[in-house]
Amino acid sequence: MSSNQISYPLIIGSAAIGFTIGFAAMHLISWLDWCPSACKRKCKRSPCQLNQKIRLNEEKVVDTVKVKDLEDQAVFCRCFQSNNFPYCDGSHNDYNAMTGDNLGPLIIEK
Repeated sequence: MSSNQISYPLIIGSAAIGFTIGFAAMHLISWLDWCPSACKRKCKRSPCQLNQKIRLNEEKVVDTVKVKDLEDQAVFCRCFQSNNFPYCDGSHNDYNAMTGDNLGPLIIEK
């Protein structure tokens, strides 16, 4: 009888330790997904900075396009991933797949 009394607390104690470790691991993974400092690992520059490559030496990236110079439709980049900036080249598709974001272009029609 004494062996049963000893083994039950050990089993219960083991289950509690396993549950605690699993719970802590789940929350650590969740925290790393949402933590701003964890974002630094994914970004080349500061966290949450979308523009990673377009005219980084400028304080603000501004482009002006006259409406009269546009064709019937102009598609502009909003993700800063385009190699043809300020025009969209579809680079946001790969970016969205990689990050889970939902960025898309700005489309202006005459």
